[in-house]
Amino acid sequence: MPHRQRKLTEKQKAATPHSEIFKDQKVFMIGFSTKRYFGIDIGDSSIKLVEARKTREGFRISNARIVELGVDPTFDDRERKKSIIREKLKQLFAEEGISSGTVALSISGQSVFIRPLKVPKIAKNKIEQIIRYEAQLQVPFPMNEVIWSYELFEEYDSAEAEVALVAVKRDIIDERIKLVQGFGLDIEFIEVDPFSLFNALDFVSGIKNKIILDIGSSATDIIIVEENKIWTRSILIGGNDLTKAVAASFNISFKEAEELKKKEGITILHDNERDSSPKAVQISDAITPILVDLQTDISKSIGYYKSQSDKTKVLREVLIMGGCSKLKNISEFIGGNIDIPAKPFDLLEKIKADLDFEVTEDITRRLGVGIGLAFRTVTPLFTKTNLIPKEIQKAKEFENKKWFIVGSLSVAIMIFATLSSFVNWSNKAEETALFSAQFMIERYTDLHMEIAQRQGQIKDIKRRMGSIVEISEKRKKLIETFTELTAALPDDVWLTEIRHENNTLIIGGRVKESFENISVFKDALARSKYFGSIRVESANVVQEGRVHDKGVTEDIRAFIIRISI
Repeated sequence: MPHRQRKLTEKQKAATPHSEIFKDQKVFMIGFSTKRYFGIDIGDSSIKLVEARKTREGFRISNARIVELGVDPTFDDRERKKSIIREKLKQLFAEEGISSGTVALSISGQSVFIRPLKVPKIAKNKIEQIIRYEAQLQVPFPMNEVIWSYELFEEYDSAEAEVALVAVKRDIIDERIKLVQGFGLDIEFIEVDPFSLFNALDFVSGIKNKIILDIGSSATDIIIVEENKIWTRSILIGGNDLTKAVAASFNISFKEAEELKKKEGITILHDNERDSSPKAVQISDAITPILVDLQTDISKSIGYYKSQSDKTKVLREVLIMGGCSKLKNISEFIGGNIDIPAKPFDLLEKIKADLDFEVTEDITRRLGVGIGLAFRTVTPLFTKTNLIPKEIQKAKEFENKKWFIVGSLSVAIMIFATLSSFVNWSNKAEETALFSAQFMIERYTDLHMEIAQRQGQIKDIKRRMGSIVEISEKRKKLIETFTELTAALPDDVWLTEIRHENNTLIIGGRVKESFENISVFKDALARSKYFGSIRVESANVVQEGRVHDKGVTEDIRAFIIRISI
């Protein structure tokens, strides 16, 4: 059974061999497991596969592969890219003999809506209701088109809990699931890249008060880690932008530029390096403007994060990961510009005692997300968001219960058979068997009634919640209607009545002077995207202007306007 992750102090970690730290954090099992567990990180330029293997001591990382897609973002469209990914997966699974197993997938941070929230510390089911309401207000898509989850971060000395609301369009999730369908894999988790990467580093190193910078092919994920919470943001600048700049500078293809960047890519050029390689100088000059933009966005993100909290801890270090972390002097460039020490972070080096494969230069610093996904299939981790559609989760829960029911029936049959055999021995045994059966039936009846009662309570709660949501929607619509009417109302027009019939709003009012002011009001309503057709039903003079000692009064007209909503 799994045990809770033990947190070591920095002093304890320094005095303890790393393999012992990693071993202490594993899931201890009775015997071996033949089931296979995978983390698959499908990126814009490559597929990363990590396989975990359960052992008596816990688990090990038994295999890792990186398959380059060879996609040219300047020519290959979305459909062609999906076709390439599908074909590469088929080839990879055939080479590795993968026909079944449990898998965790990830979604890139740039595809996901992540919003920090603060909620009061109340019962968990009520917190979820609050988050659902906030999601309806903040997610920029209809909720029936979105799959959402959340991560809760609680501080003991605060009356509020911080929440990371995570939402992604359903078609993105469906597309990711279809990529691995038909290969015999059971999708257990779908998580966002930044959370998976953090889980891997946290499990191995227990990091805190640091910044993780994952520079991928199409985006860069910033993950700020404090003692009991994380914050993340994606910047749409990545390795492909650098490659395009190199291709334009040398007038070569994207593929050739990618190889040249990997071979001679450099950021900061020192005086003694400028004469060593003319190509390196040209590459540095080409990619520096893009890296400056990246560094600027990183600084803005850090500044924004600090501005949201008056208790932000000192961020001690930047850990750089991803394929672009191999660019020469990248740490010096980033650390020097944001005044925080930076260094490349090699996760495989930290866990090399627990690897069953040879680490090559090509895969270092690129497997962080895949390792976090593989870890999650075999042990509980810090973040617990799961973006698998609810209907799939319910189907999986039923599948699990189905085997429990079958097992229970099997046990019941065995009990019945055993009791029946005892009937032949003595009447006393028969009475005992009958009594046991009667007791089980009574117990089943009691449980059945209790379940029925609970189901009735759940239906009642859902009905009441539906009424509350309906009232909230009506109030929201009413406020929006009054806001639009107020914005359109001229100075010399005032309203005397507002009625609602079906989908029609009937407005009565008064206006000074001529019919022209009513037309001005009607035109203002027509310009609003909130209302449909508008028709002036009547506009009659109810008080004519007259001359008196103080001057001439204006006509007062009463009008009625019908508006479809």
